[in-house]
Parts: sequence; structure tokens; C-alpha cells
Amino acid sequence: MATEPCCISREFHRVASEKPGHIAAVRATGGLRVCKDALERFREEPERFDFEGRRGASSFPPVYPGDECFSFADVLSAVFSLSRRIRAVLDGGDDPNLVRPQGSRTAGYSHGEQTLSSSGSLSELNGSPLTSRMPIIIGVFIAPSIEYIVSVLSILKCGEAFLPLDPSWPEERLLSVISSSGTVIILKCHPSCSTEVDWIVNRSGCSVLYVYVEASLKKNAACDLVCPCESKIPRRFCYVMYTSGSTGKPKGVCGTERGLLNRFWWMQQRAPLFGDDVLLFKTPISFIDHLQEFLSSVLTCTTLIIPPFHELKANPLLIINFLEGSKVLSEIDISHVDGRHGNKELVSSIKSWMTKKVPPTMVPSYYFFIESLPRTATGKVDYALLPSLTSTARWEHGDERSYNNQLHMIKEAFSDALVIKEVKAQDDFFYDGWKNLIQTSVSRNAGSAKEQKLHENMWNRCGSHDHFLYALNYNEHSCVYKISCGGSIYGSPSIDMVHNIIYVASTSGRVTAISLADAQFQVAWRYECRAPIFGSLCLDTHGNVICCLVDGHVNALDSSGNVIWKALVGGPIFAGACLSLALPSQVLICCRNGILYSFDMEVGTLLWEYQAGHPITASAYIDEQTCLISEQSSLCERLVCICSSVGSVHVLKVSPDIKERRHNQAGDSETPLVQVLAVMNLPGDIFSSPVMIGGRIFVGCRDDYVHCLNVVF
Repeated sequence: MATEPCCISREFHRVASEKPGHIAAVRATGGLRVCKDALERFREEPERFDFEGRRGASSFPPVYPGDECFSFADVLSAVFSLSRRIRAVLDGGDDPNLVRPQGSRTAGYSHGEQTLSSSGSLSELNGSPLTSRMPIIIGVFIAPSIEYIVSVLSILKCGEAFLPLDPSWPEERLLSVISSSGTVIILKCHPSCSTEVDWIVNRSGCSVLYVYVEASLKKNAACDLVCPCESKIPRRFCYVMYTSGSTGKPKGVCGTERGLLNRFWWMQQRAPLFGDDVLLFKTPISFIDHLQEFLSSVLTCTTLIIPPFHELKANPLLIINFLEGSKVLSEIDISHVDGRHGNKELVSSIKSWMTKKVPPTMVPSYYFFIESLPRTATGKVDYALLPSLTSTARWEHGDERSYNNQLHMIKEAFSDALVIKEVKAQDDFFYDGWKNLIQTSVSRNAGSAKEQKLHENMWNRCGSHDHFLYALNYNEHSCVYKISCGGSIYGSPSIDMVHNIIYVASTSGRVTAISLADAQFQVAWRYECRAPIFGSLCLDTHGNVICCLVDGHVNALDSSGNVIWKALVGGPIFAGACLSLALPSQVLICCRNGILYSFDMEVGTLLWEYQAGHPITASAYIDEQTCLISEQSSLCERLVCICSSVGSVHVLKVSPDIKERRHNQAGDSETPLVQVLAVMNLPGDIFSSPVMIGGRIFVGCRDDYVHCLNVVF
């Protein structure tokens, strides 16, 4: 392939037509049994397994008894057949393998009916031509398989967009993604029983079209559909992928066919594939990397080994045997991950590779082997537990003693440099050292400048992205206590001086209350909010804790961790609440949907809201120095300032007796509960909270200036 392809469908047709008899994919059911046997044999007798003797007549591609092969002609025929079926259904036709929800219409689907409500990306794609159209989104509810590949290629051939729907996802996530993306049809393999698909049809409201690869192989008629590159009105995107939702609600991301081809072309130039290469389809369809795994195969006429994915997911060690047994990596000795053989050779290989990629100072000197990486409930690597693995890891002979000697020398060096009596091996001076160095230096300089002895019970408390809250001793310049908060800490801790408790929130949604009595730092209680918290916690006059969650919930907890009230706003919250004695009964919440909400501090009912028109990601600020006396009331009205992310500054006038006025004005809507005094646009974005004192507003802007604005009455 000398030139970059114009579209995936045309390039696949060219490749498949040039080598129709070449094996495109192997459904490795028989290979799975051989790999399982190899894994069991290795556990009993750790010696090289004879894969050659278990293969069938074909040595290339490596096929075992029970495997099913599909040629490029087979795949091309299946794509032609399925693309015609999809187009017929989209145009209002019927199909014997189409299941519609009860009461659904049989009319066709028109373009432009879908919206991606979770991100809005469908209507805001940068660089899309004005003449482009919105494609119809078709879900693919199939695990990695030949059926999945045929489904994706068929949707691309039809000129529409595909949405991978991972069968391992929970039902609620699947339904949420289907609903927010505007999916109209779902492709699925035929169920093993007649009731398996009922919940998808009935709960999602989408039609389900069954995919039969074997049946389509008998139909060899040519496809009369035009290639997408020949369309006069190109589609804006060809696929939709959803994020994991670890920071809130999953968001849809639209990808273009040009982007897929650019990635493929770059990889082909960097590490070209040829017809005698063999690839392995091993990545879940919820990760975008899976697209390149099979596109690289079908666009370069190489063979793709497809193991039964549920078996591969249940036992990842089978990947090693598939790599070796299928000759995916030729002339490479696969090192077993259990560390029983070839550890020294593996370490040497890693060192040699790293010296070519990074500076010498970044190449580790010591290596240890672990059984597996710790994972969180969402399946991601738990970085908080990684340091503890060194105590249970298997070291190469002699490395552990050398490592301990080196660690002792490093601890002494840090202790001398920081004027600290003791540095523990598990301290995070090495993980987040620059923060600790700055804090230690500042506290030391502050103590020497004042030339007075700091009280022994005075501690400095600081948060960190390594999931720990630290307490630093000013006198000893050391870390005396730390506690895991379950996630990164973006907001400032809040201290209740009455109950002697410090509160801290993390991105895992955990609120931790730590007792400061007698400097014991005991955890008083924990509360799981089940959504990330980025803003600082706030305390009202009664010692209640106000928590703002990224999913839009606002929780009020008492000093014992009990829920007092809950409220919900119309979008994500990235900043903490705003409270002030100047407005004693109100809690002000800024939301990314551009609305400022005011809730009753006691019961959490909505008092009023103000629409700023643009997203707000910072907290509001109440001017406690300015008091406005109106003609209608003798009460002192206060000024509230908010800043939107696009750079607009809003000044509002709010009454402290808003509850009484709201009750009295139940039938009178002429007088607004909140009045807008001024709005001003600054030349840059604003992502930080303003400060308002005596009618003057101080705010930092993305134009690299701090602006001071004066409110003129």
C-alpha cells in the first residue's frame, strides 16, 4: 500500500479482492483448548509446551482442530450481506431477524434525529463542514469476535456511525449509554435462548437486529451501496465511544473515519505489517485501542486470531499461550509473568529497552516481581496500594540487601537536608517530594523569622493527589501522621474548632472526619457519597458539613456523619458551597449548567436560582462589608458575585430574609427575589472564585491579569 487510503470500506474491498483466499480471521475455539492444556501442563511441569504437535494440517496460519477459519472473501461477503440488511431496515423495511419493541413504528430512520446528550459533541464537532450530516448511531452489542468485525465494517459501509456496547457492562450503564447517544438499532449475536434479548428490546426501546455470519457466507451477490468516500454529503463522525464515568456521568466522544485512518497509517509507517504476520484480538471493545487491533488486520491482509473473549477475560494468562501458540510474535521467547523463569533475562531486556527511551537517571536500578497489580472497584490500578507491594514481592537474589542499603543512605541524606529526625521508608517524600520540601522550608523560615517558639500542638494540614492527608509538625519539621482518603484531594480541609474535627473530601466521594482531640488523629467517621468531590467542604454555624458532588448532588451532614438533607441541581458541581453570616439561612451552589442555586440551610429546599447563561466552575462570594438598605425594607441586603468560565462577572443583590419574602410573594411574581446589579465581560476565561470586599471585586483571569472591578451604585 503506497498511498494513504481514502476510506476504510474502499480499502478493505481492495485488500479482500486482491487476496480473497487468504485467511482473514480464526475463531480460535480449538486453540483455546490447546492453550488451556498448555497452561495446566506448565503448572505441573514448567517446560516448553509442544504447540507444533497439536496443530492440524495447516502450519500457517496456525490452526488447531476445532478452529474455524474465515477468508477475506468470506468476510467481504458477510459485510455486503449485513450492510444491505442494515440499510433496508434504516429505510423502513423489515427483516426476519429484526426484533422491534412493542408499539414501535416501522417507518425508516432519518438523519439528524440523534443527539448526544451526555456531551453535546454531535452538534459541536470542530472542523466539520457545513454540508455534513448527522449519521444514524447503531449500537454493536457483541464481544470481540468475527461478528463484531463484520458489524463494524457493515455500519461503516452504510455510511452511518457505530457505538460499541460492551456486553460486560451493567444493565444501567448500557441503558444510559443507549439513551444518551440516541441509538436506534442494536446489532447482536443470536441469543442462546428466546428470552435473552427481551430486556434490551423492552427497556431500551431500540430494535435489535441479529447477526449471522455463517448464513451470510452463502450469499455472494455484490453490494450496491456507495462507498462513504463517494457520498456528496459526508458524515460528521463514524463512531462514538464513551468514557468510563470515573469522574461523574460517562461522556460520549465522537470519532471520525479520517482519525482512524490517520492512526492506522501512522502505525503502518512506524511498524509495517505484512501478509505473513499474525495478530491477536484481545482488547475489550470499551477501549478505543480495540479498533486498531482488527482494522490493522483487515486493511493489511494479515490473519487475526480471535479467542473466545469470555475465556480470555476470565484467565488473562491464556494470552501468553495464544501469543506463542499462534505465532503472533515470531522469533521471540515469551517470558512467563509468574517470574519462575527468565527473570534475569527479562530485567536485562527491560533495562536495555529503557536506556534507548529515557535518560540514564530515569532507568531503575532494582526490579521486583509481583503476581498482579491491585485494582479498585472500577477495575483501574489502585496506586495507593502499590507501595505496599514491595514487602511481598519476589526479588532477584542479592537485590533486596543491596536495595535496603541504598534506601538507608537515601533516608539519611533526606533527613540531613530537611532537618528531620526520621524519614520512614513508606513516607511520600519520594512520591510527592517537592510539595513537602516547600512546606517544610516555608514553615522553617516562618518560625525563624518570628524568633518565637511555636506551640507544640500547632500542626500544618495539607492534602495531596496521592490520596493521603498529612499532618506536619512545625517544630520537628516532620510528617507525624497521614491517613488515606480513598482518592485525590482537590479541595481544602475544613476545621470545626467547636467539635475539634477536621473534614476532608476526595475524588472517590469519601468524606473523612478526623478527631483532633489530644493530637491522636483518630478517624471519627467516614461517609461515602458515591460521586467525586472536587470542591472544598463548607461548615455552617451549627457544625454541619456541606458537600458538593460532581454528579450534581448536594449533601448536608451533621458532625456525626448523619445525612440532614440532600438536594440536586441540574448539572455537575466542581466548586464548594458558599456560606456567610451575612446571608445566614442560605447555601449558594454554583453549577456548570450556568445556574446559581440558593438552598435553605436547615432543610435543603430551593429558595431561588439565577441563570448566568454560561458554565460556572468556581464558588460564589458574598460581600460581608457592603450593606444596601432598600426603600421597601429596612433590612440590609447583600451583594453576591459569581464568575462564569467564559469571563463574565455577575453582581447580584440578595436579601437575608429571602425565606419570608418568598413565602409572602407566593402569589406575587412582579418583584424578583434576586436582582442583578451589574454584568461585565472580561477578556479571558475565569476558573477561580472571585473575592469581593466593600464593593470591589478581585478576580484572576486567563488573560494573565488580576482584575479589580468597582461596583458603582
